[in-house]
Amino acid sequence: MANSNITLARLQELCSKFSINNFVADLPRMLNDALTTIYDAFTSFYNPDTKTIKIDTLDSTYIETTTLVAQNFRFKGSDGTIYDLKDISTIISELQNKIDSIHNITKEQIDSLE
Repeated sequence: MANSNITLARLQELCSKFSINNFVADLPRMLNDALTTIYDAFTSFYNPDTKTIKIDTLDSTYIETTTLVAQNFRFKGSDGTIYDLKDISTIISELQNKIDSIHNITKEQIDSLE
């Protein structure tokens, strides 16, 4: 997998190489540079041999998936707090224990729920 990072400076450098003066003569070089840049950008996060995607940061408003395997999974809540998957699983486990312990709900039990 290629490790060349595509930076804004690299893209601006490629953009400045496009010229009208020698358009026909420069076309093969320009296409090669553009395709190499696309290839480098794509293979910097996707490995076609292992069919894996590797990223350091993902900023997304919506992700739909059937299976997600992750290490160190963290996310930001609507209040801006960063949550760890372990925090969430602990909270879910505590809530499940509280729900399992409730047979006849009393006012005190309802008031004790967070």
